[in-house]
Amino acid sequence: MISPRLLLQSQHRVALLCLLAGGLDQAAAQPRIILQPGNAAVQVGQNAQFTVTGTGTAPLAYQWRFNGDELPGATDRTLAVTNAALPQLGRYVVVVSNSAGAVTSAPAWLLLATRWTELVYFGASEGLQRCDGPPWTDLLANRLGVRLRNYAEGGADSSEVRSQIAGYLRTLTPTTNTLISLWTGGAGIDVKNGLPMEQAVSNRLANLRLLAEAGARHILLPTFLPPERLPAFQKYPHMTTELFREFDRLVDEGLESLQAEYSLSFYRTDMWLLFNAIWQDPAAYGFRVPPPGSETFGSDIYCDGGHKSAAAHRHVAEHLYRSLTPPLRIDSFGRTSDGGLRLDWSGGSPPFRVERTTDLASGRWEPVGEVSFLPSATFERETATEFFRALFLGQ
Repeated sequence: MISPRLLLQSQHRVALLCLLAGGLDQAAAQPRIILQPGNAAVQVGQNAQFTVTGTGTAPLAYQWRFNGDELPGATDRTLAVTNAALPQLGRYVVVVSNSAGAVTSAPAWLLLATRWTELVYFGASEGLQRCDGPPWTDLLANRLGVRLRNYAEGGADSSEVRSQIAGYLRTLTPTTNTLISLWTGGAGIDVKNGLPMEQAVSNRLANLRLLAEAGARHILLPTFLPPERLPAFQKYPHMTTELFREFDRLVDEGLESLQAEYSLSFYRTDMWLLFNAIWQDPAAYGFRVPPPGSETFGSDIYCDGGHKSAAAHRHVAEHLYRSLTPPLRIDSFGRTSDGGLRLDWSGGSPPFRVERTTDLASGRWEPVGEVSFLPSATFERETATEFFRALFLGQ
């Protein structure tokens, strides 16, 4: 180390001395994760893979953990789970380390694919990354642990969405394990371009019928959101809340016949509810409060006035996921007639596992019994102070 006094006395050597000191004392860069492992959904007997990408001074070391315990021999950046069984469902993390420190990844969940194996999206830029992070389509696919096929193109109207669908159907066929989704693209662009609302509704239903005829049975179709709150839409005064409320009502009427004809399941997530809640209390969702007199969302919600920020996309993905999978809720917990304990819950997606710990701060949870498809469990108490939780391990 060079003292300030020595530096003052040796001005002509400062660069050389600092270079030498840097060469001798250069600190290693701490590890950092730049690509987190994603969720995976499998059926029993299938294989899964988790991968992490880290950076920092080499060499980097990796140690995977399952439900808090180190997995012996799992020391590569990729973890393979072969011939998956129910006990292997759960929470995986990886610790990336080097001589300067260690960092733990976000959890990646191995889930049972009880419903879908892929998410297929058709639309416009509402399903693409246009701001500072991944769009809701990527986030929802990861939450479900499935593959994403995203055919969206910026500015696509209904005819272009129909072309997207035709391109998909040329090589692939939707199955009962395919979750199809459309949102504001297509019909919403029709309305923006001045097409009569009734024609836009007819176009939306025609595209849905095309998918149904091809075999699609599960369709995620969120409602529209308040257009007046988008800064970029201020130049389209005909795009009002009342107009799109009527659009959604007419679409709902058309869905009834499609459901009856093709035995479809439509998931009509209420996006009005989410965005009105954000407007009423943006701080509760982590956003800035708009200035007094403002009638539109701020740039932290719509980065360029018309496209959602990464934070807004996260709220959209979470809202959609919760509409597909109700949150798990503990209904009752008490003693049985023979002195044991019984836990009952509702919501979530089977299968389920109950876990216990005696130390919440440790992050270590031990399974109680086997993975089960029933929303209840009975077990014995082991220590005076214990904490229990129920997890759902399906999508």
